[in-house]
Amino acid sequence: RSLSDKIHLSAIDENRVSLDSSDTSFSVIWHSFFLPSELLRCRLEQSTKSLRLQPGHYHAIHCRVRHPAHFGLVRLVPEDYGGTNYTGKQREVAIKTALRAIQCANLVVSTTKPASGIELREATKRMKESAPYYFFSDSEDLVHSVIGTQAPKDSLEMELQNLSLTSNVVGLRSRDSIRHIDDSGRGPLASYLRSFIDLYLAASARCIVRGVGGFAHLAAMISGTDCESTYFLLPNNVIRKWGMWDAYRTATRCPL
Repeated sequence: RSLSDKIHLSAIDENRVSLDSSDTSFSVIWHSFFLPSELLRCRLEQSTKSLRLQPGHYHAIHCRVRHPAHFGLVRLVPEDYGGTNYTGKQREVAIKTALRAIQCANLVVSTTKPASGIELREATKRMKESAPYYFFSDSEDLVHSVIGTQAPKDSLEMELQNLSLTSNVVGLRSRDSIRHIDDSGRGPLASYLRSFIDLYLAASARCIVRGVGGFAHLAAMISGTDCESTYFLLPNNVIRKWGMWDAYRTATRCPL
């Protein structure tokens, strides 16, 4: 196929990301056309320094808990763009999703092979023990639950924070709202900065472990990484409804 056939111009729409992340053509084109602004570059440097992240020597975990597909829905819901009500059942589902994501990431990283295909299990194990996970989400409340910026409110959140601590999970402590990058016209340009910080930090990770949506898959395509896994299972009708078939197909499944 020609390159134009392989790349969808609407790739920035998370539900239409369709290029296989193992094909580095997208990565080359992205970096040829796009450079971080000075403000974004400075914030990225500050973030990597404060979180002690070295490009290529950490992994990324994404939890997209506001997407309708996360609840098996094939219709839009106001919480997706308006923000999740982080209480009750929605909070419980979000925390359980983060628990599964981190557990899966530990399994994926411990069995990852280098691009050369040579088995180096012990080396990978040492990398897992020392390399942090960068956690990002479409819910800033969930990020703070994961990184423990406040005391846990119940046993479930305590379990999550204990797992995060033992797994060396880090995340941004900012209280900035997290906007969809395809949600244009709903706020000032500066309000999207947090989302682009997440995107570029994820694109610098060695492995990306993700759930529903295409935001983390977009980061994998920008990166060109060969280590992309998913921890969610969806019915085919839900996958097709949201145009996530390629993003779902190209990632390896969590062994959990």
